[in-house]
Formats: sequence, C-alpha cells, structure tokens
Amino acid sequence: FRQIGSVVGIAIFGTMLTHNLTMELPRHVPSIPGMESASFDLSEAQAQAMNPGRVRNQITAAVESRFGLIERAYNGDVDAMSKVIDDESVSSDVKAPLFSGQSPTEADRLRLPEIKKAMLQQTDALVAETERGLKDAFSLAITGLFGFGLAIILIAFVVTWFIPALPFKDSQLTDDDAPDDVVGGEARSAV
Repeated sequence: FRQIGSVVGIAIFGTMLTHNLTMELPRHVPSIPGMESASFDLSEAQAQAMNPGRVRNQITAAVESRFGLIERAYNGDVDAMSKVIDDESVSSDVKAPLFSGQSPTEADRLRLPEIKKAMLQQTDALVAETERGLKDAFSLAITGLFGFGLAIILIAFVVTWFIPALPFKDSQLTDDDAPDDVVGGEARSAV
C-alpha cells in the first residue's frame, strides 16, 4: 500500500507543480521581443533557470535577430518594413523613418549603430529580469505545493477523528476468557 500511495502522491504533486508553473511563468517572466512567448516549454524553463548563460545567449540571439529585421527595413526591404511597423515592441522613434513608405534616408541608416547599441544595453536588463522571473516562478510554484500538502495533511487529520476506535484483541487468552470447552490451553472433553 505504501508504494501505491507514493506513486499516486508523486503523480498528484507533479500535476500540481506543472499547473502552478504554467500559471506562474507567464506572470513573472517578461515577454522578449523576437521570441515565442505564447506558451512555455517547462523543460526549457527549468534548463534556463539552471543555466543563466543559456538565458543570455537566447535573449542576445533574439535581440540580434530583431536588429537584423530593423536593419533590413532601413535598407529598403518592404516586408521587413511592414513587420517593424506592425511590431508593438519596437519604439516609435525607430519606426518613424519607415512610416512614409519610402526607403529611409542615409541619415536614418547612420542611426543603425546607435539603435543596435541601445538594443544591446536593453539586453542586460532583460536577462536580469528574465532570470529573476524564472526564479520567482519556480519558487512560488514549489511554495504552492507546500500549502496543498498542508491542506491534505489537515484533511487526513480531521478524517482520522471520525474513524471509530476498535480495541485490540489479545493474542493470549486467559482461563477466564477461554471458551468453556478449553481450559489451561487444553481441550476438555464433554463427557
């Protein structure tokens, strides 16, 4: 019975941890421009929480990809222009030269190194915020398990009060407790 209980308990607590993580991750991990944030891969989130360098590499790659899109837009790529204009995470001063529908001027293109520098500076803050968010989400998800476990313990405690107490049976019978046909551990013949 103990093995069945532990297997069922692990399944229940694992389900609760997964549920808590899916609730906490979107609340605490910031959305990163250029990265998919619609759903969270829990194994990926755990790997990121355990390896801060991985978070930095992914965010840097996303920022560089986003800058590549902006650079293509500033160099006259019409598809890139429409993507940058439609992207809510790109600031309005970066979008301003693209609104006219014309290719940005040479003066606009000279701003690209400045834009890249600003985006890379933003990366450090985003990495720190993401790392903190991952740690907060995992700690709150695990803390929620303790509350759930405490509730189960309290329910079990209350239920035990309603279980009737049954006296233990003695394994050794005395002569007073023995049936009439057995006295002193020997059967008496009914003659």
